[in-house]
Amino acid sequence: MKRASTEKSAELAAVISAAIAAYERDTGAAVGTFAIRKITRVSGNLWGKAGIADCMESRRM
Repeated sequence: MKRASTEKSAELAAVISAAIAAYERDTGAAVGTFAIRKITRVSGNLWGKAGIADCMESRRM
């Protein structure tokens, strides 16, 4: 069980690293200027939370 969890963690890190590399490439950001400090699991309905965050952001003045 522990090995499967470790493999999934490694896969997650690889996906996040690839996303950061794509972001840096697409935006022209200098390589190595973007850093992930912490990754935590979010409980609850992620789409609902994203919708609420989007709604709140649209109300900013």
